Amino acid sequence: MIKVTINGKTVEVKEGSSILDAARLANIKIPTLCKHPDLEASGGCGLCIVKIKGLNKMLRACTTEVTPNMEVTTHDPELVSVRRTVLELIMSNHPQDCLTCARNQNCELQSLCAEFGIRENHFPNILSTRPQTTAPKASALTLPNAYNAGAAYKSARRCKMSGLCPFCTGALTRSYLRRAILSLRIPLA
Repeated sequence: MIKVTINGKTVEVKEGSSILDAARLANIKIPTLCKHPDLEASGGCGLCIVKIKGLNKMLRACTTEVTPNMEVTTHDPELVSVRRTVLELIMSNHPQDCLTCARNQNCELQSLCAEFGIRENHFPNILSTRPQTTAPKASALTLPNAYNAGAAYKSARRCKMSGLCPFCTGALTRSYLRRAILSLRIPLA
């Protein structure tokens, strides 16, 4: 077991645990869009940045392993400001039709924007490309119910670029296919 201090709170975690895992164990919320327990962490959304005592840079909590006696800060004015900017950048390439979206009131991105007080775009449409899946006919499996954590949508147009679905990864993972099949409630032979 490794002892790590997060926001002044000491917690013991297994070796190989990420800062995000340690924070969750200590009931400390670090915002994230791309971390899912069934998938390897990618750091794709950039929201889980934290500061480590002795380092002059911010690291992503989902991909950084804890080390003995590490001291982590998860919330301070600079981290909140950077996270807010990251959310605004994500929103700059996201459809602005939340009120008519099927995920309205059940959307991680919408919840985080509300939490950070984001009401308008400061970066209007600066990004113009959408991720494309390389798997043929993958869209048949990318239904809103196929991934109840909220990463998959009917089209790449709604993609949050979280790294959780085939639109971002370019491949259908075994766990993604399993969730998609289960969501369709198709009896397996």
